[in-house]
Amino acid sequence: MKYHPLARNSNLVLQHFGDELLIYDVATNKAVCLNNTAAFVWQACNGKNTIPMIAETMSTLLGEFVSEDLVWLALDDLDKDGLLQGGSCSDHRFEGLSRREIIRKVGFASMVGLPMVSALIAPPASMAQSGLGGFGSPCTMDGQCASNHCVLGTTCCRVGSNGNAAPGANVDPCGTAINCAASSSAQCCSANATFTVNPTCPGAGQGDCVCDPF
Repeated sequence: MKYHPLARNSNLVLQHFGDELLIYDVATNKAVCLNNTAAFVWQACNGKNTIPMIAETMSTLLGEFVSEDLVWLALDDLDKDGLLQGGSCSDHRFEGLSRREIIRKVGFASMVGLPMVSALIAPPASMAQSGLGGFGSPCTMDGQCASNHCVLGTTCCRVGSNGNAAPGANVDPCGTAINCAASSSAQCCSANATFTVNPTCPGAGQGDCVCDPF
């Protein structure tokens, strides 16, 4: 049975720092930092891509061979930190190997940097939640929002909306056309949303409204 990993996207706040991606879990008050390789794998987990597909896509875009073992290693770390949906993604190819042996095996097979998922120190729940506003709450600075981003100094953006489909947008890119109006873009941490037409859709003007990065 083919495995189609699906990234968790609820109750998460995303922030890009160069090639790294910082993910703050609002539900557990845990912060995790993904290097470029781990972030690439996590963002490719859309519930449709298989492990071979992710490895092939990464190889093409990075210009270096990426093995399926490397993808599995990243998925194992992401799963342990609660960043995947659908339960465990355990794979038996690493059974009986120590962590050091797994990294050595994967490292020798690829020139691409090994995936790194590092847990960071996060504030206690009482501090993280105290006085922080949810989506639409008035704000004048980022620290006043649960999403840690105040849109143009007016209201808090929706937690986890950065880089993802704006709330209310179609999950199916071939669904009914979405109008990227102010009501949609205001929910994005970037305060901007772009309508993207899927060329594979049979109907003209069908696509999705996606939050722009900030």
